[in-house]
Amino acid sequence: MGPSEWEQCVSAVAASRVGAGLIPFQWPSRPTPSSDEMLRYLDMIGRGIDILLTSVVDMQTFGAGRLFIERLEQYGLPCSVLSLKDDIYNHLLGLAYLSVLNNHLRGLAGRQLVVSWGFGGQFSLPNVAHSIVSLAPTLGANVRIVCPTEFSLLRRVVRVVTGAAKTTGVRVEEQRDRSEGLVDADAVVVFNWCRLDDFNDMARNEEFAREFREWYFQPEDLPAKACLMTEPFVQEDVLASRALLDDRRNITPHIFRQSVKTLCSLIARVMQHESEDRPPVLI
Repeated sequence: MGPSEWEQCVSAVAASRVGAGLIPFQWPSRPTPSSDEMLRYLDMIGRGIDILLTSVVDMQTFGAGRLFIERLEQYGLPCSVLSLKDDIYNHLLGLAYLSVLNNHLRGLAGRQLVVSWGFGGQFSLPNVAHSIVSLAPTLGANVRIVCPTEFSLLRRVVRVVTGAAKTTGVRVEEQRDRSEGLVDADAVVVFNWCRLDDFNDMARNEEFAREFREWYFQPEDLPAKACLMTEPFVQEDVLASRALLDDRRNITPHIFRQSVKTLCSLIARVMQHESEDRPPVLI
């Protein structure tokens, strides 16, 4: 699966802002190329472009997209590579969410950030949540992951983040009780992510989610001081009430603009290093 409509739109606007051309690229549909064939093909494409933006998700084998991005980094293309997302991480959106929160709260150091699962019918991959919980501690934020056991984040990601946090003095913890998890939050980010065991099976996700319809957010669920962010598109009265989505504490409307600004900044960073012997790969 390639770039989403959201990523295509953000990339097009960012490219226009920095004065660059953006050329859509798709893999040959038949025959399905192997990883080695894709790398050789990208090596050829890379000789005629400045930056390759990648969005690689394998909906048959979870983690295969991330593995391919890591192989791409090791391969060493003749152009710079900027990964928008893979099936484990979505650093573009993760950085954009944290930038919005950082601006709103005037800094994330010492703040309590809650990343919570919420009831819904989208069941997206938790790659944005993985990026947020991985990056937030580097900004000094304490992170609490609030979700039912059935919808836990990838254990490897949680272990790495928890271990790294011990060296920085911030707290990273998990909470299964939604009410207790929100009580001292400065910011709450809510996503309806899928079960990793059933990441490509909508029916199975719907079956498990029925037990957690109470994971629905209303204004009174959040501390008065807390701000809220959700997925860019969210159905009213499914994940959150219309009253909460219309509340001034909901700062999600800033996410598209910040996504564009974030991508512009990443492109600028890449271009600053283009004269190095080996182009940078941001994954």
